[in-house]
Amino acid sequence: VEFYLSDHNLCTDKHMFMEIKGNQNLPVSLKHLHTFKRMRRFQPYSAIVAALRDSDFLEVVDTDRFSGEGSEGVRRKKPLELHTLPSDADREVSLEEHFNRLLQRSKNSLDSSIYVKNFGDLAQATQLDLEAFFKPYGAVIVRKRRTEEGNWKGSVFVEFADEQAQKAFLELDPKPQFKGNDLVIMSKKEYSQKKCDEKGITPSWAREDKGIKPAAERPQWSGNGRGRGRGRGGRGGRGGRGGRDNRNGPRDQDSQNNKRKAEDSNEAAETKKTKVEIKEDA
Repeated sequence: VEFYLSDHNLCTDKHMFMEIKGNQNLPVSLKHLHTFKRMRRFQPYSAIVAALRDSDFLEVVDTDRFSGEGSEGVRRKKPLELHTLPSDADREVSLEEHFNRLLQRSKNSLDSSIYVKNFGDLAQATQLDLEAFFKPYGAVIVRKRRTEEGNWKGSVFVEFADEQAQKAFLELDPKPQFKGNDLVIMSKKEYSQKKCDEKGITPSWAREDKGIKPAAERPQWSGNGRGRGRGRGGRGGRGGRGGRDNRNGPRDQDSQNNKRKAEDSNEAAETKKTKVEIKEDA
């Protein structure tokens, strides 16, 4: 339960973020949480309530609509802190925007995260097993990497409390084994660079470090007024040059059309490349 309401989960779990209304810290039905896949193994329900009453992080709510045995709610003792901007004072920021800010900031945790694979029999590497394995080293969240169909790829991203904890894990010698299996371990940034090199693209964090905007954010030429051919056609009224423009008009127009097609193709390629970069961790 503490995991679902933790800072690290709420910055990527939109459902839970909306349930508590961000920093409004509304209680969540414990019965609702108990329906989650990773919670179903914890029985009986009454034992969960009893354990949460001793939590230093959460508090059980049993008043108003949460009153009565089996209707308890739970909430954080300390509300979630949101990322605010100076401009927020002049407007109302929606919960959706607040969540997107947290989500974006969570993606920038390259310096405190690692990539790990080779866990052996995947059936013996449950989410709880993985969390128990990495927690002693300072890990705060373990994310299984999945295919678009939802199947686990057999690798994880592990985020640590800070860069120092991540660095300490990477420097362990010998490297820890998971149930006798030698793990493949590297920093998330190293993994990101490796995958992007394979795809022939530049990692988004590398572009940002250099101040380069993604292609989709660059100013695009509109279709009107592109090229010189259209402008030269307007000079046809100047004496005898008009006849020359009329004779060469179709040829010039074909040339300009081809040029536009080439430019449009380049822009489409850039946009496609940007879309690929979104999956640079795939």
